[in-house]
Amino acid sequence: MSVVSLLRLYESVSSFDEPFLVPGLRHNIKMTRSQVPSIITSPQEFMAGFPASLNESHGMVMNTFHELEPAYADSFKSFGSMRSWNVGPVFLCRRSVDSLRNRGGVAACEVFRWLDGKDAGSVLYVCFGSLARFTAAQLREMRAGLEAAGRSFIWVVTDDPATEGSVPATGEQEGSVGFVIKGWAPQLAILEHEAVGGFLTHCGWNSCLEGIAAGVPMVTWPLFADQQFNERFLVDVLGVGVSVGSVVNSTRPEERTVVVAERVAAAVEAVMGGGEEAEERRRKASDMKEAAARAVGKGGSSEVDLGRMVEELMALKMNRMKETAVNERLSA
Repeated sequence: MSVVSLLRLYESVSSFDEPFLVPGLRHNIKMTRSQVPSIITSPQEFMAGFPASLNESHGMVMNTFHELEPAYADSFKSFGSMRSWNVGPVFLCRRSVDSLRNRGGVAACEVFRWLDGKDAGSVLYVCFGSLARFTAAQLREMRAGLEAAGRSFIWVVTDDPATEGSVPATGEQEGSVGFVIKGWAPQLAILEHEAVGGFLTHCGWNSCLEGIAAGVPMVTWPLFADQQFNERFLVDVLGVGVSVGSVVNSTRPEERTVVVAERVAAAVEAVMGGGEEAEERRRKASDMKEAAARAVGKGGSSEVDLGRMVEELMALKMNRMKETAVNERLSA
């Protein structure tokens, strides 16, 4: 993201849908101008002080882990003078699946009884976070695509009166093909259920990490902010995702191109179906799950980095206390 911003690569193309190559990376990453967030192409006034803020900071705490992106983690640590500590996935340090199951409304609790009756790896979990909004036309295409895919699914939707009628009612759907939850859902616990074999996500970083830590391959549908960059990481770097083809970065649903039902169904089948490519994605996702657990475990990379961060900050505090004491004596 910083490379695209600093080099203004999006200015090298003649149209919004013409791809450009992001240089200096270990992987072949291509993007279009339409995928770049407006905070980069048209930075707001509040971003003007961002570089100075970084220069004044002692370091940056990252919710990631070294094994997830070793080449890029090492590159960041060697770039400039910014310290960094990779301490994630942070939610693995405190989670309790049993307690998470009991949170939320009736539908959020009943969904586990529904999941218990499904075969292992047979259910697609669909959730776009709490901020995503869609047009009624897009929701109809999404619904048609999920139904055409023919896979059991859990669909978490926002309670938006503007799209009333475009999504099914809350609870188990006809034929037990789908289960709809309106509002909050116990995502971590759902992703960890053995019946869940895929995750259709907006590619927010927290959701990306939760899918990775659960060992679930993903159908990627980025909407705005950094989500398009995260999609490229899941698809092109980790090899655990399949894109539906959402190529317009915007917080306004009416500005985004409608993804048709056929593309939704095809991406779901690519993740949930058979074949060598699907099996390879599942293998990679399983490997990442094990790596995430090791990272936060005893002697893991994130635990070590957390300890290093605490030691460096304690040393910084002691040095500043000594400097303050010296200055006070000199001024006395």
